Amino acid sequence: MKRVRELDTVRVLAMFAIILLHVTAPYTALESRLSVGGMNLAFLLNQAVRFAVPMFLFLSGVVLGLLDREMRFAPFWKRRLTKIILPYLFWCAVYCAQGTGFENISASGFVRGVVLGRFAPHLYFVVVILQLYLVLFPLRRLLKTHRGVTLTVCAAVTLFFLAAITLRQWGISLLPASFAPYAWICFPTWLFYFAAGLSMGKERLQKAAAFGKKYFVPLLAVTILLIVPFAWCGRKLGTYASSARPEILLWMPVVFLLFLGAAGLVREGRWLDRGIAKLSACSYTVYLSHVFFLVLLRRTERFDGGMRGMLALFLCTCAVSIGFSLLVQALSDWLGNRKERKNAALV
Repeated sequence: MKRVRELDTVRVLAMFAIILLHVTAPYTALESRLSVGGMNLAFLLNQAVRFAVPMFLFLSGVVLGLLDREMRFAPFWKRRLTKIILPYLFWCAVYCAQGTGFENISASGFVRGVVLGRFAPHLYFVVVILQLYLVLFPLRRLLKTHRGVTLTVCAAVTLFFLAAITLRQWGISLLPASFAPYAWICFPTWLFYFAAGLSMGKERLQKAAAFGKKYFVPLLAVTILLIVPFAWCGRKLGTYASSARPEILLWMPVVFLLFLGAAGLVREGRWLDRGIAKLSACSYTVYLSHVFFLVLLRRTERFDGGMRGMLALFLCTCAVSIGFSLLVQALSDWLGNRKERKNAALV
């Protein structure tokens, strides 16, 4: 598949949003002069970037939907093993060591932590995306033959699960008691984002990019105006700590169009284009690693100074996690090129 520059830009912006989401979390209850309706800057930013995980799921669907060649099951999962699963297992071990330590966890406890993504607050994304990959092939066929019906069903399923997760906080149960605590890491909760991405296609993506570029200023204004009511809604409903919320079904598409518009407006010079491509290529490593560096940085007192400390922590976390990920990517590329040269020499 030919590289889509706009998607690279959206992915990089979503990557920064994920880092900001986790950086701001401990600061949301601090007293601050910068507040609206009792919500400080950290809280507003934390709520504004709640689109990030759904955005990544949506982008995964878009990329897979744009593939020119027909996907086959075995090669698909072989690639996911090396690109997704093995790095995930490595970082599960890292976060386990950073947290409880291996001496305080049994083998079955470690396996359970891996399956549920419990070793760090962001690892559930991998658990969800792997579940969605399991339904990818039948879902792709259904979208090709019955797109409208399939999207409607997926939207209804996702909306039901999101509503069930929200209502559970008020004591209203729509799901079995044994299953309800795990609903937020089960694929039906996120199915519509992935299906919508799969069904996007090249033509619809081009139209969305043109729309975002043409109406960038109104989209920016709408996004800014919606941040406060969106945050207020999460606060009043008690869903502010979760990205599994019904209102994000409307919030995420607005931000996606805004990001596409930003990508279209930026005149990417050669250096900027290469930089965005590199950041996009290592975004998964940044996603997996940034919480590790965030935890280490939080142990220092220099980031305790309110909103300024929060912004400094965000910049430092971005710098360290991106720098590390670029080094990993460079090493991976070097090893891959070395292997290719060695194989060529044997021919």
